[in-house]
Amino acid sequence: MIVTKNQSSQDISELITQGFKFYGENRVQEAKLKYYSTNLSEKNLELHLIGPLQTNKVKDALKIFDGIQT
Repeated sequence: MIVTKNQSSQDISELITQGFKFYGENRVQEAKLKYYSTNLSEKNLELHLIGPLQTNKVKDALKIFDGIQT
């Protein structure tokens, strides 16, 4: 799993082209911006939330992530 905290969408796109499929983010809002405001969510990848999850962000997390590891 590649943790993409503080990495740009362009950096992630490059990793996808190299064949990496498993990604981790520790912030719901950051993942939403990076993966869903771009076309990265349409790529063949698996995105996991790693780290703590605040109760008020559970609904978004369930929509965004394939797995939650807290």
